[in-house]
Amino acid sequence: DVKFPGGKDNLVACNGIMRNMRPWRHNHTHTVMGKWSINKSAMSRRVHPDFCPGWLYVTTPRVGLGLAFVGRDTAEELRDVSIMDDIYVTGSLRERLHWVELEQLQPGIGGNLFKNFFSNCPFLGIYKNTFHNEYVMKKGSGQVNYIN
Repeated sequence: DVKFPGGKDNLVACNGIMRNMRPWRHNHTHTVMGKWSINKSAMSRRVHPDFCPGWLYVTTPRVGLGLAFVGRDTAEELRDVSIMDDIYVTGSLRERLHWVELEQLQPGIGGNLFKNFFSNCPFLGIYKNTFHNEYVMKKGSGQVNYIN
């Protein structure tokens, strides 16, 4: 059995959990932000489900299999959301598996503070995952590098 520290096997873990992130509703198809644009008919929610941003997240085979089954069963329903793979997998699919939790890879007081307090602010979540990511040092989308 593969388990995270503490014996849990029901986790998706990442550098920083994103919470309260509003969908990007503007159509900037020829910009970096165009990748994250989604119209209201495709996703009517006010905020995305809590998720792990896509540079890196880890999970167990049990959770991975659960996500695959939910993805198969909701393919039509979530087709428009699936273009944002990190939000789709660790947010939309994960929230349908009520036994799966999001967890931070960063241990200690700093990790607990971010997970339980600071992650509720989307700006701080973006800042942490972009500039204070101990696991992924080079970040980008397509041909555009954000951080090298």
